[in-house]
Amino acid sequence: MAQVTSHPRNSPFRRPDSSGAARPPQPRLTAPQEKRRCRSNRLRSPRPTARRPRPRRSPARRPCGGRAGRPCARWCAARAQGLSNPVEIVPPADSGTAYVVRQIQRSWPEKQDSVAIDPATGKVTDTLRFADYPVLAKLTRWGIDAHTGSLFGIVNQLALAALALALILMILWGYRMGWQRGRASAFGRPVPRGAWQHVPPHILLPLAATVALLGYFVPLLGIPLAAFLATDAVLSEIAHRRGKRAGTIAS
Repeated sequence: MAQVTSHPRNSPFRRPDSSGAARPPQPRLTAPQEKRRCRSNRLRSPRPTARRPRPRRSPARRPCGGRAGRPCARWCAARAQGLSNPVEIVPPADSGTAYVVRQIQRSWPEKQDSVAIDPATGKVTDTLRFADYPVLAKLTRWGIDAHTGSLFGIVNQLALAALALALILMILWGYRMGWQRGRASAFGRPVPRGAWQHVPPHILLPLAATVALLGYFVPLLGIPLAAFLATDAVLSEIAHRRGKRAGTIAS
């Protein structure tokens, strides 16, 4: 242990007193003394302790606000009305129209709400909810999304691929039936007109109702189907009258 020595009052090695007097200059140390002093200071210094990692803080969410002309202000106004991502912001076509912020999620459950925002004040002037759509508008939206394969994701796309493959096979099967028509095999022979009259009513009526409902909601299918049935009925009536006339002449 180092021995503490006391110095006289006028000694240059005495520390300054509490009165604040300037400390006199200390004598310069030799190289060995400086080395021993550094070693003793190193031994006295406390060992560094391992720092614990600080938990990461989630970034603070910036409050909504800003000028009415900024996109963030319009998005904040739409979010206050319950809209969530994904959205698109449509700028006004002229000075008399408003900004439109609408949801564009096409997968189930769909997000189709939209709001109109005044570009001058940034306030919501109108709100349109998808829940308020008419039934036919909802069915049209769902039908388009199911047809494009975006309504139910990968399951929807696999179902569309299976439907496309079934259509290809049905076309090939139809060509095969046409090639075998009129041969000894019964496979591929045309069905005589009026064969639907022999179908049991408990099968015919639900099938006809389903086809009529499908044709009503899908006009591009219903209109050609109605035209085909009307043409077939006219040709059937013409063939029936010709048969009657031929039977009358023969008798």
